[in-house]
Formats: sequence, C-alpha cells, structure tokens
Amino acid sequence: MYYLCSDNSIINSKKLENMKKITLLFAFAVAALSVSAQGLKFGAEIGYAHDIMKMKIGGIKTSDGINGIQVGPVLHYGFDEHLGIKTGLLYKYAGEKILEQGDNKISERFHDLTIPVQFVYTHNFSDNFGIYGFAGPKLNLGLSYIDRNKGEKVYKYNHFNGKEKYDGEDVSDADHEGNVKRFDVKFGFGVGVNFLKNFYGQLSIDFGLLNRIKDNKDAELDDDDWYWDDDDDYYDIDDVDVKMHMNAFQLSVGYYF
Repeated sequence: MYYLCSDNSIINSKKLENMKKITLLFAFAVAALSVSAQGLKFGAEIGYAHDIMKMKIGGIKTSDGINGIQVGPVLHYGFDEHLGIKTGLLYKYAGEKILEQGDNKISERFHDLTIPVQFVYTHNFSDNFGIYGFAGPKLNLGLSYIDRNKGEKVYKYNHFNGKEKYDGEDVSDADHEGNVKRFDVKFGFGVGVNFLKNFYGQLSIDFGLLNRIKDNKDAELDDDDWYWDDDDDYYDIDDVDVKMHMNAFQLSVGYYF
C-alpha cells in the first residue's frame, strides 16, 4: 500500500508539473498573441475599379477599358510605426456595353477575386492624419468573363471555360475550353492617406504580368471569332498571334475596425 501511494504521489506530482508547463506555455502564447495583435488591423474596403485590356493581335495593338466596383475585407499588420504589410480578399465586378446595332445589344461582364500582398510605408503627421505609399504583387482569379448578345434571343459565351448558352439552352462544344486564362499575377503600386484615425483612401495602378490568352491551338479560334478595335471596326483573329494583358486602376476608401 505504501508503494502504491508513493507511486500515485509521483504520478500526481508529474501531472501537476506538466499542467504547470502547459499553463505557462499557454500564458506565453496568449502574451505573444496579444503583442502581435497590437499591430494587426482588420477592415473593409470598397472602390471604383477600371480594368484596361491591352491586346496585341498580329501586329495590331489595341486598348479597351471597362468600369466596375471592388469590395472586400482587408488586413494590415504593422511591424512598427512606419513599415507594414497589407492583404485581403477583394471581389470585383466590371461590365460595359460593347456595341448596340438595332435590336442587338452586345455587352461583357467580368467577375474575379484578388489577393493583394502590399508592402506599406506610412508617415503619420498626427493620430488623425498620415500618408503612405505601397507596392507589391496581386494574385487574381477570374470567376467568369461573359459576352452577352441580346437580340430576339440571348446568346452568352464564357471566355474562361468555353460554355455557351443560346436562349437559356446549353450549346457548348465539349472540345472547346475557352480562350482566356483565369489566373493572373499583377504588380502594382500606389499612394494613400489615413484620416480620422480609422479611415483611409488610396489610388493604385496594377500591371498584368501574364498573357491571359490561351495558346491559339487550345483556344480554337475560328472564322467566327472577332474583335472590335477602337474605331468599332471588327476583324477575324484566326491563325494570328494574340496576346492580352489586364492592367487596372483603382480608387478606393476603407475603414479599420
């Protein structure tokens, strides 16, 4: 009985010691998290977005813009009072009417998600006012890029996956997988101002680094594929080298909670 009690005492002593270690580690973790959280800010951002489609078709260069809105949650971590890093998950919708001829109306619509990784340098003049500059990459994932032709019937074509609908019926070609890539990497920079403690406003410009057009072989361009230039003239793009880069300009405001 003595040895049993002694063993239990040893076991209980070890359990108590382990509990103390766990409690101490937990306390250190909470303290570290508290220190880290001091430089962490969560917020929300909304603003105007203008996408610039730069295309090169054979030897012809064209440029077209499309307006939209961008919104989403953001996160800023400050290493010190000047240096920080900002990220988030931003949803963007953009659309425009391309052409209207009689009863036919042709328009295009973009939906995408963006994850920015921006390095930020801030100079505060007071608690309520400061300016900052930022630069860094952005990862972009296209959700849909749809051309819509509305006449007596409605025709829709998704450039990302090649899906086609005519008057609500799926008329897609199983061998056609679209002609535009979903994924893009951009690099951008901008300037902003902090005001009223938690508000900010900023403008930025981004440059698309990847060619968004799939290989012509994969895109399966044919005589029905065409593109409008700046003079509203259209031409075939079959059997020519096609490149497209998506640049962007944004003007946005946000609030840190």
